[in-house]
Amino acid sequence: MVIQGARPIGMTWLMKEYGRREHEQTAYFSFENTRELYSIFKIGYDNNRTLTALNILFESAIDPSNTLIIFDEIQSFLKAITS
Repeated sequence: MVIQGARPIGMTWLMKEYGRREHEQTAYFSFENTRELYSIFKIGYDNNRTLTALNILFESAIDPSNTLIIFDEIQSFLKAITS
């Protein structure tokens, strides 16, 4: 899902709050603050490799069955959106 809107109206807060209420774990990544995200998605679209790299950045195990993954400011890197 992609959430778009004017800045700053609380979209990041809304995403984090939804994750806190509805998921066991929320992994938050910001393309604005985490430059390593660009290199993860620049290489290609292998889901296992991407998840492994995100686990390292998150410093915890991301379980796809119960973790909401939020990519904030993803519009700054279109290749990440298409992945």
